[in-house]
Amino acid sequence: MTIDTVIEKLRRTEPWNALPESAWLDLCRVARPMAIPKHKIVFHQAEQGVGLYFVISGLLKLSKTTSQGKDTVISLAQPGDIVGEQLLSATGCYAYRAQTLAECVLLEIDADWVQHTAHQCPAFGWTLCRYLLDRLHKAEERLLRYRFNLTRQRIGFFLKEMAHHHAYTLANGEIEIRLPLTHELISEMVNVSRQQVTTILKQWAREGIIRYSRQRILLCKPERL
Repeated sequence: MTIDTVIEKLRRTEPWNALPESAWLDLCRVARPMAIPKHKIVFHQAEQGVGLYFVISGLLKLSKTTSQGKDTVISLAQPGDIVGEQLLSATGCYAYRAQTLAECVLLEIDADWVQHTAHQCPAFGWTLCRYLLDRLHKAEERLLRYRFNLTRQRIGFFLKEMAHHHAYTLANGEIEIRLPLTHELISEMVNVSRQQVTTILKQWAREGIIRYSRQRILLCKPERL
């Protein structure tokens, strides 16, 4: 994917669509598209970095290791998301680990340039701030859904969220999620055991609500999730 193709995508995506026309040529100079294979680490927690990343395609797992050594998945980054935004703070290091779950195309953008441009262009700075606040709000809503609902509801919420970004509607009306969503990954995302995920998916398959394999999940009756 060429830088020109990526730039055209950015022009239609928040917060980049708030950049003044004069900034785009400079952005091409400080941005670098890259294709990263599946199961590769993009950056580590506490690593010093120079660039944040815009997700063009693919899926990344963002996880954090606590002081007790426990690894926790905090989010999945999808097309249109920004990861590594902590470099805009004074610490200058990433706050979590980013790993690809599928082949990804990312655009690395120099963090100093983003920070400088946000100061020089208040419209872009405010749009970037609003984007990050909206994402924080969505993360809080997701936390509440996964904390205060039953296991079945948590898994249903997650599958419908994935379907919103990574699904195709087939001719028979079924919704196909074309992602390698392992039982372990689902359990990490909704904070239940892997065995609970397996039990509920098997139950839904018997009831005709879903069909699934290692590579995809078909939502046959999504209204029942």
